[in-house]
Amino acid sequence: MPKHTTRLITEEAAKNLPGLGGSGPDRDPMLWGKIHYAGLGWTWWVSEYDPHLGIAYGLLDAYECDWGAFRLDDLESAKGKDGSRAERDDSFKPLRFSKLLEELRAKGKRI
Repeated sequence: MPKHTTRLITEEAAKNLPGLGGSGPDRDPMLWGKIHYAGLGWTWWVSEYDPHLGIAYGLLDAYECDWGAFRLDDLESAKGKDGSRAERDDSFKPLRFSKLLEELRAKGKRI
């Protein structure tokens, strides 16, 4: 099966990302990538990725924060009324979920 290519995950992050389910029961997984959709104000942090299916798993901060799987094709093809698109945050440095949790709570997010 060929690998799915995406502009939303760097090659470096793709090399480090565990496959789907690869984080196992880890309650403090490493987050390897960040995707932001400015038009919606949504952000995804990627903790697992299947390059053959183009499916990632991670934390979504939308109306509320929750973990789940998402198709990168869906994010790449979505376009807001204002022309905005989901973009990879190239300034993001991998971090543990516990660190992100501290940052989000400091901003008043409920998780």
